[in-house]
Amino acid sequence: MISFLILLNHTYFSLKSPASIYNKMLKKILIVILSTLLTLNPLAVYAQSSGDTFNLFNTQEYEIFEQNSLPKTIETQEVRQEQKVSPIRYSKTTWKNVVQTEHKAYYLEDVDYENAPLLEDISPSFYMPYYQSQISVTGRKVLDFELDSKKYTDENESTIQSRSYSNFVMEQQLQLTMKGNVGDRIFANINYDDQRDDEQDILISYRGKDDEVVQSADFGDIMVSLPITELVAFNKQIFGAKMALKYKNADFFLLGSQTKGSKKQKRFVGNSIFQRVSIADKEYVRRQYYDLTFDNNVSWSIGITPDTEKIYLDDNDIYNANDHELYDLTAQDLDVPTSTYTARFKLLRRGIDYTVDYNRGILKLKYSLKENDVVAVDFQNTAGTWISSGASVPNDDIKIVKTENDLPIASSSEIGYQLEIKRFYFTGQSQIVRDNGLGNFFLKLFDSNGTYVGDTASPTQIYNEDVFIDFEQGIFELNQRMSDDPGLYNSTPVSTKNRFWRVEFESRLRTFFVQPDMVVNSDVVLLNGSELTRNEDYYVDYKSGFINFYDPDTVGKDSVIDVFYDVEGFAKKTSLLGGRLGYNLSSKMYLGGSVLYESEGASGTTPFVSNTLQDLKVFEADFSAKDINITENLKTTLYAEGARSIKNPNTDDQGIVDNMEGVKEYIRTPLTFNEWLIAANPGVESATPGSANSYFDAIKWDSEEIKALEINPDGQSGSNETQRVLTINYDFTENSATNNEISLVYPLSETGLDFTNKNLMDLTLYSDTTSGPEINIHFGQINELSDSSSGEILSCSKYTGNTPKTEDIDCTGTLSGNEDIGWLYENPDGTLQRYDPFINNTFNKFIQPNGMLDTQDLDGDGQIDYYSSALGGSFGYLGTDIDSSNLPGNIINFSGWESFQTEIDTTDENRWSNVKHVRITLRKPVGGADTGTIKVAALAVSGSSWKEESTSGLEVYGINNIDNPTDYDPIFSDTGDGGTVYRYLYGDPDAIEGQAGVENLSEQSLALKFDMATAPGGEAIAFYNIGTSLDLSKHKELRFLLHSSSYSNSTFFFKIGSDTNYTQVDVDLNYNGWRLYKFAMTDINGDNIPDELSNISDYSGVTVSKLGYVNFKEVGLMKAGVKKTNGAGINDSGEVWFNEIHQMESELLEGSAYLARVNFEYKDYLEFKSAFRGKDKEFETPMTVASMQDQTEQDYWLKYSKIETFPITVGYNTTSYTTPNSLGERDDNLVSLLSQGKVNSDKAFIRGEYTKPDKPKITVQYSYDNTDYDYIQRKDADKKLSIDLDHEFKDTSLIFKNLEAGYSRTTNKINNSITNIVSAPTEFYNANEKVDNVNLKFKANLWKDSYIIPNYYLTEIKEDRMYYESTNFIEKSYPKSLDQQTGFTSNFKIFKWLIPQISYKVSTYETNNLFKKDVLINGVSETYDIGEVKNLTRKSNGGISLNLNGKEFLPKSKLFNSFVLANSYKLDDADSWEDIERGYKSKNKLWLREELDISNPLAYRKTLTLRDIYSSILRWSPLTQYNKLWSPLRTLNIYNNFKYTDEDSEETGTLVKSKTILLPDLVLSIYKLEEGLGISNTIQDSNLRLSFAMTDTKASGISKTMDIKKGLDLRFMLLNYFDNALVASTRNYDQKDLISSKTIEKIKTNSASYQIGFKPNLFRFTPRIEYFSTETAGVNGVVTDREKDIIPSLNIRADFNLKKGLIPINETIKATNRIIWDTNISYTSKRAPLNINNNYNLLDARTNLDYEAIKNIRIVLYGGASKLWHEYLPQENYIAYNIGSTIIIQF
Repeated sequence: MISFLILLNHTYFSLKSPASIYNKMLKKILIVILSTLLTLNPLAVYAQSSGDTFNLFNTQEYEIFEQNSLPKTIETQEVRQEQKVSPIRYSKTTWKNVVQTEHKAYYLEDVDYENAPLLEDISPSFYMPYYQSQISVTGRKVLDFELDSKKYTDENESTIQSRSYSNFVMEQQLQLTMKGNVGDRIFANINYDDQRDDEQDILISYRGKDDEVVQSADFGDIMVSLPITELVAFNKQIFGAKMALKYKNADFFLLGSQTKGSKKQKRFVGNSIFQRVSIADKEYVRRQYYDLTFDNNVSWSIGITPDTEKIYLDDNDIYNANDHELYDLTAQDLDVPTSTYTARFKLLRRGIDYTVDYNRGILKLKYSLKENDVVAVDFQNTAGTWISSGASVPNDDIKIVKTENDLPIASSSEIGYQLEIKRFYFTGQSQIVRDNGLGNFFLKLFDSNGTYVGDTASPTQIYNEDVFIDFEQGIFELNQRMSDDPGLYNSTPVSTKNRFWRVEFESRLRTFFVQPDMVVNSDVVLLNGSELTRNEDYYVDYKSGFINFYDPDTVGKDSVIDVFYDVEGFAKKTSLLGGRLGYNLSSKMYLGGSVLYESEGASGTTPFVSNTLQDLKVFEADFSAKDINITENLKTTLYAEGARSIKNPNTDDQGIVDNMEGVKEYIRTPLTFNEWLIAANPGVESATPGSANSYFDAIKWDSEEIKALEINPDGQSGSNETQRVLTINYDFTENSATNNEISLVYPLSETGLDFTNKNLMDLTLYSDTTSGPEINIHFGQINELSDSSSGEILSCSKYTGNTPKTEDIDCTGTLSGNEDIGWLYENPDGTLQRYDPFINNTFNKFIQPNGMLDTQDLDGDGQIDYYSSALGGSFGYLGTDIDSSNLPGNIINFSGWESFQTEIDTTDENRWSNVKHVRITLRKPVGGADTGTIKVAALAVSGSSWKEESTSGLEVYGINNIDNPTDYDPIFSDTGDGGTVYRYLYGDPDAIEGQAGVENLSEQSLALKFDMATAPGGEAIAFYNIGTSLDLSKHKELRFLLHSSSYSNSTFFFKIGSDTNYTQVDVDLNYNGWRLYKFAMTDINGDNIPDELSNISDYSGVTVSKLGYVNFKEVGLMKAGVKKTNGAGINDSGEVWFNEIHQMESELLEGSAYLARVNFEYKDYLEFKSAFRGKDKEFETPMTVASMQDQTEQDYWLKYSKIETFPITVGYNTTSYTTPNSLGERDDNLVSLLSQGKVNSDKAFIRGEYTKPDKPKITVQYSYDNTDYDYIQRKDADKKLSIDLDHEFKDTSLIFKNLEAGYSRTTNKINNSITNIVSAPTEFYNANEKVDNVNLKFKANLWKDSYIIPNYYLTEIKEDRMYYESTNFIEKSYPKSLDQQTGFTSNFKIFKWLIPQISYKVSTYETNNLFKKDVLINGVSETYDIGEVKNLTRKSNGGISLNLNGKEFLPKSKLFNSFVLANSYKLDDADSWEDIERGYKSKNKLWLREELDISNPLAYRKTLTLRDIYSSILRWSPLTQYNKLWSPLRTLNIYNNFKYTDEDSEETGTLVKSKTILLPDLVLSIYKLEEGLGISNTIQDSNLRLSFAMTDTKASGISKTMDIKKGLDLRFMLLNYFDNALVASTRNYDQKDLISSKTIEKIKTNSASYQIGFKPNLFRFTPRIEYFSTETAGVNGVVTDREKDIIPSLNIRADFNLKKGLIPINETIKATNRIIWDTNISYTSKRAPLNINNNYNLLDARTNLDYEAIKNIRIVLYGGASKLWHEYLPQENYIAYNIGSTIIIQF
């Protein structure tokens, strides 16, 4: 069978299938396996089955056996033929002669092969007794072939959208498990499944004898561990090979592998994780927070009366009109009441759609709004005044807090468009651990250079002075916007400074999240330095990146978890080679060394510096001496190790920073015909179109494919490459003499696109005549009325008055059968035509009905939008000339193809930030052609990734030889520096063209078009914000190309860094052509990180300057521009080209590490250990990443145990680490801002343990920890004294079973430098923290099987602080925090049947304010000093559970014998409070439902959750024991589920009450009804199941939902011949809006099915009919969806065995000849009156023939055909079929 499998693979691999690469790998694997198993035995493999053997492989069939082929005397014996499969023959004589031939060189004797016994079965186990070999093989091979075809019989004629297809697909699967051995040396273990990446384990091993050189060799999925070593620790599962050799006292170890991905490391501490998050300054939360104080308006900043607010939303979506009640209102701007917005608004739901912070006047939406959403409000302030009316009684003049597209309605004086609060940032994590003032939390603003700028920003942005965080929500808020970079708050934010927030915090974990797409089996997990076992201690979900521990107690509070892993990288393969040589100097001394080489190879082309390939070399040497006796009672153990790593960060030795090829950023319009619509002409700018719009037949449009080189002969395209173009046919004769315009429109966006960063329009046109029309391109918002009507009135619309014309006359968003006929287009003369523009197209003939919703409504809001003169602009005969030189008068005066570029000025943000439409208009000029064709190959606007910082004097764009062939000289055509650079970066241009198969190469530069006369301050500046900061420190040179046209009065400059920390290059522009400028990356301070640039260019006129410190490891901002040369009196204007910023010569990163341990042991009671470790910042191994820290550590440990009852342990540790820069672009979580600079730490402890049998175990410990932070000039001194008691009570008469108790006192002193305390008092101060901790837990047995386990934990922290304020040093003492957790679990056995379990636990967490705090509540302000107020967070949960069993509480009752009732009550409460007075005692407030007696009037409850859950589950068969009862009733089973949830949820005063009742959830089942009815001869095995469930959900005052489900399931046999099944169900869902008292959604669903099965002969027939119907209605009963399906079907199935097989098989083989034939025929009738697409009839037939020749081989033939008739859309009619075969071989 294995031989047969190999033949199948051999045949299949020769085919060119999509999986050929993968299959080649599999083939190699199998060859290696077979080679290993068989080359050692040239005679072949023999197996034993029923005591006989047979020849398994024909060696002539495979080239891998050629060198060890058998003698010619047996080569002619055909053991197996490829042409046909026959039973395998064997004989014992054959086996005997084979053995003799192998060992005695005898030739085989004649073998009576024909009369040899036949093998009756194929066994997966093979045993070779002579060689003690055995192999077990099981698996499955699947080959599948399928022809699949689908033909749309009435498909629209289209050259670009054909949907018919015909495919031939061939697929294979292999599952293989192979285990065994060949002799006693070679072992195989294979578990391979090509469908699962995590089950492809292959291992082949060789084990040598003790006296052999080769001790072991392994190939496949192997676990590799370098023996002995620690610094170069390598313990990882890889796919590769390893070998261990031994010669006398020397050991040699080799390994090699290839893996995918890049290595990473992540650290967790306990159940929390330290995280570092960088948030760009422009990444604030959008469209969720709004200011209800209306910019601190004196009347509306005094506070909002809770629950009086009404929040209205117009989402500009007609199709959402049916899910809410709508209110016809006109909203006003508060400051400009004449600016109004009229719409039909939705009333949002309190607590569901939004919350309000009544104290601060902030509206928070639960989701981000769309740009075109409009929000208006009404509320009553705390003085009783309504904002709508300005009086005590409200009216309908609600006020706008968000305008459409965030733009003013009519005047910039309005307040409504300015109320979005753009000061909130989300950290990405909620439930952050609160700031403890010791360094666990940082929030700082940095510039692009990584320099702290919070104190220099305008206004300042300092944590706890100007920036505050909500730790529970994970959101921080700025007091004020950053006014020094106003572009941050544009409609599309633009950051010119590229600053970012760095947040470091700890968060609590439930599961441990590492990173998605981890490489399978690449993980190594260390717990406190000890390695855990995968799939025993933990498991990993590699796709999602989560690690879970099997034992939740594995991870303690202070446990350190290090996870080393690989992440799948794109196209990166890592090769690893290594070796180790060791020598045993004696039985106790060992000397060794290791070498590892890891490489990602070389890319062969120049990579970007952000994605380079690397290699790493590691060298290691070690020495160990174990148990060396110094004296009789004293012995020592020594270990020493040193290692060095050399990393090349770029194996290509050169990298691109920016080659400007991606500098153009496009907004392109698609050129597919049916995405363009007929449009209103430019003359129609009012609500009344009149006769200005064209006749319908005046314009027709289509799409076609044209060869790209025909459009642009200079384009980078292949000779056969095509491009889609939009073809427009115009006929001005169809229009009147006064109406000579025609227009098409493409809707760019329903909400608008931002064009403010675009500066060029690209247009490529074709004309068939030189007398073409005038052209105009308009961007903006046009009139939606494209015909000569004023729209239409739809009764279903949520808007009153006229609406755009549409096919969707019932406003459902889908088409019904009678709607898809085209809307009525009104011509200027009043005649009407159906909108069917593609009926006569040449290339794409689409006719109505077309299945698309055709409409004039361009943005889907259901109302007419008119032309806006305030948005966008025109280019052409109505605006800026497209090209005054080549297209004079904007008249298409050419034939053929031409391209144009037009500069566009988009600096007006209000005009260009919300462009919805692009319109093409053609107008007949005097003397122009009446008819003709134009084609559009490109219509796009583009900007640059480099932005203009200067407001004038500079234009930045991409220039290339394709779009600008006459204006630009590509660098590869330059005979000087340009061509040289291109060739060493990319290669020979001609060769690249040939390889790419294109006619021309595209090459692009950044163009800086400048005019010094208008440049502010004589400088024209462009900037580039780099999304992910670049590390430019890993190369020795920085280079760029610059093209000038001899500007003698101007200087080019290139700046890296921020405005306050940068290096700048100045280049005189007094030259022509391309020049290469080169600069050395110079390290001044000797830390191996470059600090500045040094000019090494070949040209003069270059200067380099520097300001501050440039962090080349994290470059986030670059600037370039032109400035007036010092002293120049003339203002130049012109253009320079900037190109190919790149680096050369990668810098080798060298690191080293050392380790030494010395241990002493004296007798049995004194043990001393010491360790010395060191590692510099660049040291790296294949398992670990560089730490970016220089580290040294000394560790001493002493244990004295001569006093057996009180052993004493002493330890001391001193550590020093230096972090040059902790802000480098890193995604690990190992180094914090606190660790910058040099940090020295000294730790020591002494611990004594009193241990004596039957006595309490008492542990006493004292420790200290002193840390010196050199960079921030801070010193910490921590001291701790603790005592713990643990005792198990052996006396069973005592009530107590065990006791755990402990107490500790800790003092933490922080001393900062006086300079820092004075300069930054909110960040630096001196503190003395006193921490008291007590814990208690015990178990008390109350009576038999009854107990209670209470527990109590308390940590209280008090702090003495010395800080600086207003020229004075102030000392203050205050409580800092409190953490209390208490509760109990219990079990009370009152009776045998009454055993309630009760539990309750509550946690209380207080944190006092660590900084002065200003509070403003309802217009009342207060400033609290440090520690004066506190936040309180409480959580509690508990419950009672009670199970009642009828057998126990009524043991003699027949009725309740099977009664089981499981009852439970659970509560889950939580609350949080802000600004409670310092002295308030919360420790005894253990019941959260009790009101708190807080005295501070400004304290408030921030959140509250009160949840009660009652549940009961009943299982009961009440009549089982009543034997005389009607027999069916005895089978009655009752199941019922009851659940009641009552929840109050409050956030910042916004309260929502909700209740959910599930009752009943009842299921009744009864069996054998026929016995009770006396019809057992007719009906047999009946089973009736009835179900009823009702769920009632109510959100108090908001909504009420009722969901009722009913079901029936009846099954029985009729006449012991027909099996019947009837299933039916109904659902009624009703949701009401309690505010309007109207039903807003109602769903009715009915389904039923009936089938009957019978088997008159060989075949089983099962006719079946299914029915399904559903109807959904919205507000006012408007039906939005209705569907009905009827599906009759017939299934025919047969399962039988043939007496004679379909395939000739020798009768001695046990053939099953089983056939399973399954055929299904169905007819589906689907009708959906409101959705045209779901109206069709479908006839479908499927058959499947499964033939099992023998139990190991199955052949499946299958096929099917279907035909669809659409009720309304003939283009959807199709005929489809598929036929295929599957071969399954099991072995």
